[in-house]
Amino acid sequence: MSVYELAPGKKYLEKFDNKAAKFISPIKRERENAGRLVLKKGKAYVIIPSCETPDTLGEVFLSIYCKCELRDIDIKRVFHPDEIAACRKAGVTD
Repeated sequence: MSVYELAPGKKYLEKFDNKAAKFISPIKRERENAGRLVLKKGKAYVIIPSCETPDTLGEVFLSIYCKCELRDIDIKRVFHPDEIAACRKAGVTD
């Protein structure tokens, strides 16, 4: 799993860059991969789940625990425009 801070006004990550990541969890075979991160107020972030092998699609379950009121955060599911067709073909809906 990787976490990136988005540039102002952006709604998705335009390219994958390990050096720009705010957090990258180690790749493990376990079902659960936990991490802890402090995010800045007023910024937009994207969380990208990843598999051990490239080009693998499947279901992902994400739990987010926040130390704030739910009214103070906005969580949305988004896809990169180039990936929308691939996700729909694999049966993943947005």
